[in-house]
Amino acid sequence: MKHETTKDLVNERAVLDILCKRWKCSAFKLPERYELDFALLREGQLKCFVEVKCRGSAQAAYPTTVVGFRKVYTGQTLAAVAGVPFYLVVRWTDVIGYTSTFNGETRFGGRYDRGDDQDPDLWMHIPVGQFVNL
Repeated sequence: MKHETTKDLVNERAVLDILCKRWKCSAFKLPERYELDFALLREGQLKCFVEVKCRGSAQAAYPTTVVGFRKVYTGQTLAAVAGVPFYLVVRWTDVIGYTSTFNGETRFGGRYDRGDDQDPDLWMHIPVGQFVNL
């Protein structure tokens, strides 16, 4: 079951537009089989992999932000093979931040409101202090 909505895609693209302008690169939306959102390119050369999350709260509202363990595993694995970084980019209501440091706790939990038995899973709780704000 896919949970990425048209609104999610619009929000991701808005974040990537800002990121690409700052980092002087272009974004390539990865096919679903990669399990990540984007590859960032400069002059056709792969520079990094990016997963984008848009949150409905301010950065300081919670001490951590949560991302699926598999996203981090996949991002770090692809990045290691390609020899480039993997960044988690989060847009909170007040700031956009990014990190390539994943020193948070891993816990079991998840959503139960969508009727998807794949929602409960392992989740990384990444301290917001590990993010660099744009």
